[in-house]
Amino acid sequence: MMQNKIQNLLDNFTENHKDNVLPNEFNSHQIFSKIFFGIGQGSDPLFLKYKEIIGKYHFTPAELWSSFNFLPKNIHPEEISVLSFGFSFSDDIKEAGSKSQISPPELYLIARNFADTTINSALVSVQQFLDELGFNAALCNQSHLVELVGYSSSWSERHVAYAAGLGSFSLTDAFISDYGSNIRLGSIITDAPFPLSKRKIKTPYSNCLYFANKSCKKCIERCPINAINEQGHDKELCHQYGQKIAQQMMEKWGNLLKPSSRRVKGEVRQRRFPAVGCALCQFDVPCMNQNPIKNLKN
Repeated sequence: MMQNKIQNLLDNFTENHKDNVLPNEFNSHQIFSKIFFGIGQGSDPLFLKYKEIIGKYHFTPAELWSSFNFLPKNIHPEEISVLSFGFSFSDDIKEAGSKSQISPPELYLIARNFADTTINSALVSVQQFLDELGFNAALCNQSHLVELVGYSSSWSERHVAYAAGLGSFSLTDAFISDYGSNIRLGSIITDAPFPLSKRKIKTPYSNCLYFANKSCKKCIERCPINAINEQGHDKELCHQYGQKIAQQMMEKWGNLLKPSSRRVKGEVRQRRFPAVGCALCQFDVPCMNQNPIKNLKN
């Protein structure tokens, strides 16, 4: 099966690719320990629903497909497969993050910064694999249509992951997969035929213990700036704290950090500080490296 070959490719990438290793200054730690994926379909009505839930600016797979000049134009939405990939951070990084109480550890911040390159390399390897089989494929984040809209995106990797059956959302806006919430996401569109992944959950928040039975508020406790409460996640407060951390990291590790940019209003803009994140709310929580709902007794 083509899925098995792709999974083998990803497993080999995880274990052997140079882009999945941090620099010597951080003891060459592995960045991701597991890459997994699910499959959605371009004609899934959910992608149209996202235009109502997220905004009219959110693109469908077919709209994204048409933005790539190297992809054939005469294709129907049902012929497009949407591959959503989850990247689970390594145990060393999770352990460091779980021990931190006030601010995220430098090990995670550097890994988060380097992770964009790792994700891109992994997706390119899948794209090349599909190309060699005679199929067309493109990395979704390479489309000129993909850009920031406030704190949202015109192609939300979390919502794509939901459509592809990888998991659900959480109180913190994180995405809880079977490998937990301490993950990154990426996606590819292709005309390669794949069986669709089944969405096993009943609601968009089914994997979150807080929404399941109000038994968990650990992410609220973990946030150092009180940006999370029972009503959700304050993105502005979270962003401000992330900028503060990024500035501190820039002052100490500026020679090591990779610059980052995002497209905004059709223009590629360099970030003021390299992306390093925070994610303390994803460490030392029941959903860090698993779907906690699976542990509930029926």
